[in-house]
Amino acid sequence: MRDGVAALALGLVVGITAGPARRAAAMEPGTMIDQGNVDQVKDQLPPEIYNHFKKGEYANKLIDFPNSRWSWDDGFAEAMKWNAEHLVLDEHKSPIDKDTGKRPDYIRGLPFPDIREDDPEAGYKALWNLDYAEAASTAPRCRTCSSSITTGSRSSTRRRRTPRTCSSSSSP
Repeated sequence: MRDGVAALALGLVVGITAGPARRAAAMEPGTMIDQGNVDQVKDQLPPEIYNHFKKGEYANKLIDFPNSRWSWDDGFAEAMKWNAEHLVLDEHKSPIDKDTGKRPDYIRGLPFPDIREDDPEAGYKALWNLDYAEAASTAPRCRTCSSSITTGSRSSTRRRRTPRTCSSSSSP
């Protein structure tokens, strides 16, 4: 369990935060991070994770996880493109359609897929993305085809607990 947490932390911190452009030449995918070379990534690790590596309690291979290995379901990319073009935060830091000034009836995907580091509202946007990502991961799935079953609003999706089949499935 502890190794899994270390791998996740190292992968997230080095792979996402640092990005390939900031990765040192010696820290290419396949490099084993351990007690002997963890100082090279010290600034990219939380202190508690760094300490585990330094004590020899963690050792993990650095992996590359390119975006090409990740694929969204049908329509997800288009929905996030729409969100990026239309959603903004209102004065209460809630997502609204910038054209109508109202919150959409349903938001599919991450509300703010393109958060810039210099955006003063980046923290709020990241939290909204986290909230919607969590909601999507707990959405009920069709027993037949595994697609999400939704009813048009995020809150009603969360309330449904019994497995059901979607309208595209032929079996009950």
